[in-house]
Amino acid sequence: MAILAYAIASVIAFAGVFFNLSYYGKDVFLIIFYTLVGINLVFLVTIHLMPEITITFAKRMLIFQLIIWFVGFSITLFFMADLKFLLLIASIMAFTFSLSYLKFKISLLFVCVISATYFSISYIGINYFQHPGTIEFEALVLISYIPVCIFVAYMADRENSQRRQLKHAFENIERVTQEREKIMQQLKQVASTDELTGLLNRRAMNAKLEEEMKRFYRYHISFCILLLDIDYFKKINDEYGHQIGDLALIHLAKTMQSAIRETDTLSRWGGEEFMVLLPATPIESARVIAERLCLSVEQSTMEIDQATIRCTISGGLSKITANQSLEQAIQIADTMLYQAKAQGRNQIAVSANT
Repeated sequence: MAILAYAIASVIAFAGVFFNLSYYGKDVFLIIFYTLVGINLVFLVTIHLMPEITITFAKRMLIFQLIIWFVGFSITLFFMADLKFLLLIASIMAFTFSLSYLKFKISLLFVCVISATYFSISYIGINYFQHPGTIEFEALVLISYIPVCIFVAYMADRENSQRRQLKHAFENIERVTQEREKIMQQLKQVASTDELTGLLNRRAMNAKLEEEMKRFYRYHISFCILLLDIDYFKKINDEYGHQIGDLALIHLAKTMQSAIRETDTLSRWGGEEFMVLLPATPIESARVIAERLCLSVEQSTMEIDQATIRCTISGGLSKITANQSLEQAIQIADTMLYQAKAQGRNQIAVSANT
C-alpha cells in the first residue's frame, strides 16, 4: 500500500507538471521526485541484503520511511499549489490504508499530523508565497477529508480487531484440539497399557490377537501363542511383601521384553501371567524362543535389601490352526501351562495338536 501511495502521488504530480497545472517547472519536480525514489531504492536494497531483520531494525526502517514520506509529501504539497487537494485525497488515503493494520488511536494520530501538515503548508504558501486559493477553502477541504479518514481508520480498526479475534479463536481451537489429541492419546495409552509393568494389558493384547487372527484367515500365515506364569510368585509376596512383588514383576517384564524379537508382542495377561504373541512363526522356532526366554528369566537376579531374588517361569505354547478358534488356541496354551507346572516348572510345554 505504501508503494501504491507513491504511485498515485507520482501520477498526479507528473500530470500537473506536464500539463502546466503545477506551481513549478519540470526540472525542479524531477529533481525532487528522483531524489525520493533514490532514497527509497536504497531502503529496499538495504532490506533485501539484510541476512536477518530484527524487530528493532524494522521499527527504525518504518520510522525512516515515514520521515521520507512526510518530507516528500510536504515538498510536493508546497509546489503543487494548484492540485494539492487532489494530491491530499489520493496519496493520504492510500497512506491511511497502508497503516490500516495499526490501532485506531495511532491511525487517528497520523491523520491529525497529515492534516496539520497540509494546513500549515497551505497557510504559509497562501500568505507568504502567493499560492492560489484561500485559507477558508483549505479548511473546507480538511473538514471534508478528516471525517472520511477517521471513518476509514475506524473501519480498518474494526476489521483488524475482528481479524485478531478470529486469529485468537483459531489459535484457541488449535490449542484445544492439540490438548484433546494429547489427552486422547494418553487415554488410549492408559486403556491399552498395564500401569505397573508398562506392557500391553489384556484388552490391548486381545485386540492384537484379533488382528493376527484376521491376517491368518486372509493370508493363511499361522502364529503361535505363549502363555507364561511366574513360578511360586505367591512365595515372593509372602516373604518380601507385595511392594517387592511388584518390583519383581517389573524386573521380569523388562527381562522377558529384552529376550523376545522385535516382531513379537509381550503383554501382562493378568496377575503373574504373561502372554507372548509370535506372528508368522513355526512351532519349532517358537519353542526355541520360549526356551530362550525361560532361560533368560532363570539367569536374571534382582538385588533387594541385600537379598538376591531369583525367579523362574513356566509356559504353555500353542499354534493357531485352521480348525480352531482363537479362544481354543488360548485354552490349549493355558492347558499346556498347567502341564509344564505339573512336570516340575521352569519349562515350556508344547501342544501336540500343532
